[in-house]
Amino acid sequence: TPPPSPMPPPSLFTITLYLTLLLLLLPSQAAPCGIACTEYDNQRTALVHKDRTFRFDANVTLTDAELKLASILASIRATEIDSQAPHGRSFLTENFASLKSTIESSKLFPLLSAMPKGSILHSHAPGDPRLLFDLGTAREDCWVDRGPSSSSLYYFRYSNKAPTNENGSDWVNVTQWRNSHSDPTAFNQMLFEETQFYTPPNKVSKKDMWIYFDNQIGRMISLTANVEVIRSYLVATVKIMSAGR
Repeated sequence: TPPPSPMPPPSLFTITLYLTLLLLLLPSQAAPCGIACTEYDNQRTALVHKDRTFRFDANVTLTDAELKLASILASIRATEIDSQAPHGRSFLTENFASLKSTIESSKLFPLLSAMPKGSILHSHAPGDPRLLFDLGTAREDCWVDRGPSSSSLYYFRYSNKAPTNENGSDWVNVTQWRNSHSDPTAFNQMLFEETQFYTPPNKVSKKDMWIYFDNQIGRMISLTANVEVIRSYLVATVKIMSAGR
């Protein structure tokens, strides 16, 4: 079984998100965000209120015993997260496959595993993944690795020049690759599908399933490594969500 594809460096990804939030909140003459900061704050406040009002547990009141249990679990969780800091690891930025064994050996895992489970239809993206894909791959400095044996197959990278091919990678400019196809729409759909996760067959092992999951998520996350792309994506997402669509 091939090793999990590496995610983009967590530090770079985290810095990109911090810069994005800063750019959204500060006015800029060079690159206006297209939405006044006060309007953004108002829309965000409205969205938070809507989420808290309409979520499935909005009217649920916990008993004293349930509140105590929630506090104990939160304390154990915080301790588990802090325990990884000295090792330079983070549950919030590393991919699941690399942390799976650590999670399973934690004190919290057996407690949560023994509890009844439910499910909630949800999305891991803060907006429409197709919008993020379209914004990123429309740039002339967007490249994609199409090396069949590369660990970064179908990962994206932004660069003014061709990235160095190594360890089986085969970086190609997305715009040029698209233009070489007779049907650009079909090409876009093909490439987009390589970033999406679909439930695998029942016979697939848990290990292979999580490797597949991390690959797909990692490919989409690699498109966020450009401040202009993620900024445009988040601003458009706020507008869409505020409109209730």
